Amino acid sequence: THTLPQVGETVFLDTEDGRISLWTGNGEVTSVPMDSRASALLSDPKVRKIPYDLKSAIVKLRQNNLELAPPYHDPHLMAYLLAPNRGKYDLADVVFDTFGNTLAGNRSAWIQKVYDLMRPKVDEQVRDVYEQIELPLIPILAKMERIGIGIAPGVLKKMSEEMGDQIQDLTQRIF
Repeated sequence: THTLPQVGETVFLDTEDGRISLWTGNGEVTSVPMDSRASALLSDPKVRKIPYDLKSAIVKLRQNNLELAPPYHDPHLMAYLLAPNRGKYDLADVVFDTFGNTLAGNRSAWIQKVYDLMRPKVDEQVRDVYEQIELPLIPILAKMERIGIGIAPGVLKKMSEEMGDQIQDLTQRIF
């Protein structure tokens, strides 16, 4: 369907294949094109939005002139903070490691399962890091990814020359 579902205070969303899949926790998953129809929902300050991998969701939505406004949460970030040595954090890997299931059916419903399981653990173990450092950093990183960062070529060239000298010096000392 192309009409948005009735959303309470939380919606789980997935931004795959140029569409937004919305899951409210029951009923059917709604899939809509990434266009202005979803704008009001995505920018609503009364609705908690929960995509898997908030940064990439922000980047994809902005490419389609859509803003994802807080409040939001990120089970991808939660998975990382709870198991920083896991190595792979895509939804399929986390679902398999956590539930022993392959990622079948709708991704949005799995995002809820991962979130529901991880949220209490995050609150218990890494709440401050998650809420005060990592989550607020995500929109900044998304913006940096979009517009890049400025560098001074002169400074970079000088550093490169200094490192080249250090490498030469170390090489001679090794011999």
